[in-house]
Amino acid sequence: MYHFSLILPAKSRSHSRKKAKGKKSDLDDIATTKDYFPFVPPWPRLSTRYTQRLSLRIIDKMETADTDKLFRVPVSEQYPLVAERYLDCIKLPMDFKTIREDRLQGYTQISELQEDLILILRNCCRFNGEKTKYWYYAVKIWKSLTDVFNEACDEEHIDTPRRW
Repeated sequence: MYHFSLILPAKSRSHSRKKAKGKKSDLDDIATTKDYFPFVPPWPRLSTRYTQRLSLRIIDKMETADTDKLFRVPVSEQYPLVAERYLDCIKLPMDFKTIREDRLQGYTQISELQEDLILILRNCCRFNGEKTKYWYYAVKIWKSLTDVFNEACDEEHIDTPRRW
């Protein structure tokens, strides 16, 4: 099973880094501290010949994990009534449709996809706030990113480095 740690958002990192006590996989422990998000180690560098194929496999798996279909299309399309408020709060919106249609062809490393996926989930957490059902939903998917990556590599018969 994957073990994760918690990090402060970028704006708070320079102050102090607090470690959560207790089980780090328990969402309730995460929810007790303001603006903490799961830390997922950066995916390893792989040959660029795998990037497109692996990215598509990962996006497919993420869309399957997104059972509530919150991240399929831009928030402004899916929820036009909150679009203005969302865009005031979230400066870099991201979703699966944008990744597929605008970003995928530009990826040279799989870690670029990982950054965009984390952006989707972080945006959801920030906009909806802690301890909301959407925050828990996004964190649950966020914590699965490493497993999704490993499963996709296995399915595509791509060897990953032993340590990363």
